[in-house]
Amino acid sequence: MKIQTFFLLAIYFLLSCKNEKKQPQTIAKQPQKVVDSLPDINPNVDSQGDSLSAARALKLILEAKAKKSTWLVLENLYEPIPNELWSLTDLEGLSLLGYRLHSISDSMGQLRNLKSLGLQLTAIQKLPNGFGQLKKLERLNLSQAFYIPDFPKSSVNLKNLHEIEFFSALEFGDEFAIKFNRKSKSGIPNSIKYVKSLRRFDTGKSGISLPENIEELENLEEIDCTKGNGYIPENIGKLKKLRRFRAGLSGATDFPESFGDLSNLRYLSTGANGMNGFPKCFTRLNLDTLYIGTENIVSLPDNIGDMRVRVLELNLVGLKSLPESFGNIENLEELEMPKNQLSALPESFGNLKNLKRLVLYNNKLTSLPNSFSQLKNLEFLDLRINKFKSLPLSICELSNLKVLSFGNNEISQLPNCFGNLNNLESLDFFNNNFSVFPTMIEQFTQLETLDFSKNQLTTLPKNIKKMKQLKDCYLGGNNIKNIPQEYNKVSQNY
Repeated sequence: MKIQTFFLLAIYFLLSCKNEKKQPQTIAKQPQKVVDSLPDINPNVDSQGDSLSAARALKLILEAKAKKSTWLVLENLYEPIPNELWSLTDLEGLSLLGYRLHSISDSMGQLRNLKSLGLQLTAIQKLPNGFGQLKKLERLNLSQAFYIPDFPKSSVNLKNLHEIEFFSALEFGDEFAIKFNRKSKSGIPNSIKYVKSLRRFDTGKSGISLPENIEELENLEEIDCTKGNGYIPENIGKLKKLRRFRAGLSGATDFPESFGDLSNLRYLSTGANGMNGFPKCFTRLNLDTLYIGTENIVSLPDNIGDMRVRVLELNLVGLKSLPESFGNIENLEELEMPKNQLSALPESFGNLKNLKRLVLYNNKLTSLPNSFSQLKNLEFLDLRINKFKSLPLSICELSNLKVLSFGNNEISQLPNCFGNLNNLESLDFFNNNFSVFPTMIEQFTQLETLDFSKNQLTTLPKNIKKMKQLKDCYLGGNNIKNIPQEYNKVSQNY
């Protein structure tokens, strides 16, 4: 860590020397501080790299005023902003990308029609009281900012500011912000609490974590901290309007118990390799969608059946079994548990009678429970890359199936009852052990896609013309010498 710090300081020193030569001399005479130790951060400036002067900025401002422009971009300005800017009351959008001074005029409040303010790649440490007068402001962009600025108390007046973007910070942005702001361990100042109107909190891939006082942002509806450091504030459960939560919590050990109090949360996605087991607080949530991707969860809690969720995706890698209570998740319509270690399903699985989509590819299943036949609403079933040597008879009862995938198993024949599945639109037996083509498939008049490639077939039925909807037929990797003429009218995927 000390080596890293020394390395960063060395870089800052070298860049400082470089920039001192490039800065206009007028900057040194200004009373405001300028960040002369930061690199040239405007990607749109060529290698010659002249910054925007105050004189050039004034010319752009006067042109915008004459044209009554509603948008203005002032990039890489190293000098104080000309006061004439604040008289552009028609402005709806303003970008100060690359602005290097630490402060900005209180007169910005005169831009009463401003809806979008871009402060990307800036060094502003504190927003003025006038910021709170921008009552039409809807969006603030702080992407790649070297500081997350302090927000004035007047920010409570901003009823329309629903979104602030923090994402895509520079590689050292989070550490830089924390070191120089010293506001909180998240890198975001506690004064964020004054932005009461905020509905969407997005740190994206910046590495910035959630502020400790996030519960004070009472109108938040969505949180995205995909690359956060794993810190979830204890009082997050007080955000009663929160509907979506996405996090990549590489350092998280668990979710706080209050997380289960998020009564309006409907979407939850987390990839958290630091989680210590399946968070029990999740079972108290009423979700539409839950996605979990981690290597550390090998079992689910016995009360998993208490969960209310419509779409569930568990990429847990090490999951070996499901508790009997799993069948009590009555609202479940879509379930995906690929790339786990499941060798069997509980008998209660058949109680998931609302299930329409089931993905269990790349597990270790050899059979299905008898109750599986009760899944009458199932339309999509993916059992590729398992250990099946025969087709479970319970599947023959699933007359609403439209898509069935058994690729990469060891099945060599189908039972007669398989003909009941006459609503199939897609059928996949890629890389199995079939030596004889199952003739009952000819009855599937709704079939559009058929894959029997990489089997041991030597002949094909000639009555394929019965399958009038068939568009794609994959038969490569077999021992077929003579392709019936009827197949030439369907597909060339042999």
